[in-house]
Amino acid sequence: MDSSNAYDACAQDACDSAPYAAQFAAMAPKPGTWFLSHRPVWGIGHSFALNRTLQVALATAAGGRLPAGITLALSGHMHIFEALSFSDDRPPQLIVGTGGTALDRPIDRALRGMMIAGATVSAARSDHRFGFLLIEPAGNATGNATKARFIDAGGQTLFACTLTPEEANCP
Repeated sequence: MDSSNAYDACAQDACDSAPYAAQFAAMAPKPGTWFLSHRPVWGIGHSFALNRTLQVALATAAGGRLPAGITLALSGHMHIFEALSFSDDRPPQLIVGTGGTALDRPIDRALRGMMIAGATVSAARSDHRFGFLLIEPAGNATGNATKARFIDAGGQTLFACTLTPEEANCP
């Protein structure tokens, strides 16, 4: 989904969420589908704010949930790395915005236990370094879980993640 024009902050009735709501409503993803979007559906920034446009669109089209079949939400926009898992059955959210311009300020509070869009964050990792994510899809030699490595600008793996439809585990 091209969400580059989905404003982060707007009055509830002033968001131009209709185009995004229509796209969410039209989705019929097969099990195992990843949702890729410029802006995260769920993300916790330094001064915590959900993307209002996408939240209104999701509420309108799908009761606040991504369509069934989506097992990972992957985005950028925030200039930080963040992996969020939730206490309900929504897929994990990965934010990889660490490859371009100046990084956002580091997150200086515990993310685990926070409430976001009606769910508790059950597992989280935030990282404030330049880098990129190398993803090795499920079905490879590692078994059913998708593996991902966060790699710095010098090519060194800083940490690894195991991704399932229920959790992004990035110890």
